[in-house]
Amino acid sequence: PHAQAAQGPATPPPPSVAPHAAPVPPPPPGAPAAQGQPYGQQFAAQGAPSAAPSGPVGGPTAPTQSPKRKRTGLLVAAAVVGVVAVGAGSVFGYKMLAEGDTPPATEATDEPGESTGPSDPTDAGDANSGADSEPSTEAPVPGGAKTEAGWRLTVQDKTVTIPGPKPEKADNVSKCDTMHIDIDNDFSVNQHGNIDAADFLGALAYHACEEPDPEEGFQATDGSIMNTVTAEFPTPSTCLKAARDSSLPNPVPLDKLRDDSVLKKGVGICVETADKAVAHLWIRKVNRDSADSLPTYLTSATLWEPDK
Repeated sequence: PHAQAAQGPATPPPPSVAPHAAPVPPPPPGAPAAQGQPYGQQFAAQGAPSAAPSGPVGGPTAPTQSPKRKRTGLLVAAAVVGVVAVGAGSVFGYKMLAEGDTPPATEATDEPGESTGPSDPTDAGDANSGADSEPSTEAPVPGGAKTEAGWRLTVQDKTVTIPGPKPEKADNVSKCDTMHIDIDNDFSVNQHGNIDAADFLGALAYHACEEPDPEEGFQATDGSIMNTVTAEFPTPSTCLKAARDSSLPNPVPLDKLRDDSVLKKGVGICVETADKAVAHLWIRKVNRDSADSLPTYLTSATLWEPDK
């Protein structure tokens, strides 16, 4: 303490905060014009840093520009550090996803327009079944012949063609031509000239002669009965009831066959045979050789037999 007193009064310590309104002397002649408010004054208005100026305050010389450059450099450096930090975080997050981390639930994993599985839930079950299944003939088949308790389905949707008779080509004395449909023998179709043979050859007969004959037409024979229905896949009990409620003439006259007013495409024939079997013949198509010829019927035949 005595040494300091001997040297004279001590220099006051520099202020911790730079003065807010330090006077700036006018520039000397020939000096460049000032280009706006000095950076030092801008920072002074926002709060100066804690570091004290190196020289005495209030001197005649204007403040140097080095502190201003430092502050600008610090701000730029801080901004760069922030950008780098944000970029590093993005890179880190991307790296985590690339190494197998689970992506967010909303992130799409497939290419647009592609499907990785069946859109219909039933397709998925078919794809994993691994085996073909065949429908049982004892159960109703959608879009096919049906059955029910008390009946056995013995013939299912068999294609049966019933040709139109051609009496003009008959080589028998009577000049008659007859198609016999043997329902009980797998719907076999046999051609014969004599209508009386139907008692031995089938339950249905399609008969025509060159000379008028009262038995010409399409008829049920050998103790069977028949009727038409509009159902393509009836149950046996429905078909049986239709046959027993028949109001068709027997035989159906040839003129009714020629004009398609009774038997035509989209009509079924239900038959009960003498053995109590029930048959259904669905007419799928009608063909003719000429305008005057009798129609040929292309049918789908089904047969049920009662349980014994």
